[in-house]
Amino acid sequence: MPDLVAQAEDGRGRWRRPLQRGTSVLLGRQQCQWSVPWDSQISRRHAEVHWNGEILRVTRLPSARNPIFYKGQAVEQCEVGAGQHFVIGRTTFTLTGSQVDATLQLPDPTREQLFSRQKLAEVRFRDAERRLAIVTELPAMIQDAATDQELFIRVLNVVFGGISQAASAAVVAVGSGSGGTGVAPHPASEVRVLHWDRRSNQDADFQPSQRLITSSVQKQQTVLHVWEGTESQIALTQMHKDHDWAFVTPLPPVGNQTLVLYVSGALQAQHHSDSPDSVAGSLQEDIKYAELVANILGSLLSLRHLQHRQASLRSFFSPVVLDALQDTTPEELFQPRECEVSILFCDLRGFSAASQRMAHDLMQLLQRVSEALGVTTSHIMRQRGVVGDFHGDATMGFWGWPLPQADRVRRACQAAIDIHRQFREMSADPDNPLHGFQLGLGIASGIAVAGQIGTQDQVKVTAFGPVVNLAARLETMNRQLGTSILMEQETVNALQRELELDRQPLPFRIRSLGKVLPVGLLQPIEVCEVLPEFPTSPLTDEDLKVFAAGLAHFQSGHWELAYDQLHRVPAADRAKDLLTMLITQHNRQAPFGWDGIIRLQQK
Repeated sequence: MPDLVAQAEDGRGRWRRPLQRGTSVLLGRQQCQWSVPWDSQISRRHAEVHWNGEILRVTRLPSARNPIFYKGQAVEQCEVGAGQHFVIGRTTFTLTGSQVDATLQLPDPTREQLFSRQKLAEVRFRDAERRLAIVTELPAMIQDAATDQELFIRVLNVVFGGISQAASAAVVAVGSGSGGTGVAPHPASEVRVLHWDRRSNQDADFQPSQRLITSSVQKQQTVLHVWEGTESQIALTQMHKDHDWAFVTPLPPVGNQTLVLYVSGALQAQHHSDSPDSVAGSLQEDIKYAELVANILGSLLSLRHLQHRQASLRSFFSPVVLDALQDTTPEELFQPRECEVSILFCDLRGFSAASQRMAHDLMQLLQRVSEALGVTTSHIMRQRGVVGDFHGDATMGFWGWPLPQADRVRRACQAAIDIHRQFREMSADPDNPLHGFQLGLGIASGIAVAGQIGTQDQVKVTAFGPVVNLAARLETMNRQLGTSILMEQETVNALQRELELDRQPLPFRIRSLGKVLPVGLLQPIEVCEVLPEFPTSPLTDEDLKVFAAGLAHFQSGHWELAYDQLHRVPAADRAKDLLTMLITQHNRQAPFGWDGIIRLQQK
């Protein structure tokens, strides 16, 4: 694969980038795929280059201020072959056909020298200020690099800037396996050159020593190879015209891969008679500098790897889970255990009817459901909850895991209020994908098993137990009770305990709807409704007091009084409809043996 090499006139800027067949790339000072930030004579977007597999076609963009020079002539377009170049401003762009591949064919080195960190610590830089000034730019370079390729380009510039004897350098990845002295070396497929460059623009292949790379990885130390003698020089001249020595410095571990810095160079003509020992001595400062670069690069890459890992996990885990993962291992955190939780169950109403109407356009239906689920999950996570499961068009979230939350009930209620508010606004807009949909929500609290739950073949992070089923049943009861958000008395009690601790006012209201016995349950539930503040809810606090008085008469069997009281509540309150319907069906007389429990006839 050929490379395009950019080289500044003063040598202060440089990069090498591989060309992909059939791909076009924009060149410019900034806001381009391949930027040349060091040259002010290059426009922000200057030229397009296209590699067709044989020729590099370079075209000047209309926005470019200065011309492109090819063979000394200003041109609007040119075709560049291997070994040729073009110039923009003070930068030369050379097309090189150099190939790169780790090789086992190098002759045995005359000298292999290991450099321990303890030994390198004793080495003193004679030009410390210059080298450290270069190294201090490395963190900013890594932070600004959008891709690993861009990062490696910048790192090798740092290597060349601090090691004047370096002729070539590379970042190499090494796979698992064994190698080195007395053991079969790695096969070539396990050593991959991620990026390489050489100080000169000569069109020659780059073949780093695979034996040297694997030796350094095995020993986890910097290893230097020096070649001398007629046979070595002939072989090296055939393979590396400017290489008499090479050393490899391993980086600290980054994720699952092992990375190393490979640096090689040639001796000055007057030093070819130097002994291998003196060569090793003359490279000590350069090797210490390479170790410094490798350690900084490894540490920052590890941080970057962690950030990328966390970013990818955010699609699967709530922020509260990711925060907890920083202080423990996933195995320990996800181990199922009993804990006090509050469960929020959200179900999308109107989905079944929509699925029948939109059977011809399932992708649009999926988009609408996905948007609905996105609303629920965003508010659950905003309130530091965990998205536990999806049941078709329903979402289950919970609080109280992986760490206890003193305000778990308040957060669950606030999430429900926020979800209901956003759904009401979106559903009222005819142009919104959620137009026509409604949402029912149920909240329950109690003991559950939370963590990684499932079978050997499939697991998920969720909560399990009767309290989850209860939240789901409360959600379905909204249809019969004419409500949107229901909770049971145990959750109300837990909320009251929270209020005693933090003494903060509630941004929502709660009213009892009485004792209800759902189909299939043996014990009645004290059901309560969560309401937003007035005027978001059409009911004032006085309306709620009137309803409470009517409910009290209803439960005590004074249905005539209950009927009169409930009719004073605004018609917008549908929760009263079930009570008035039951009263009317019995001619305003409580049945014999009335116990105050509303028995639902269907789920």
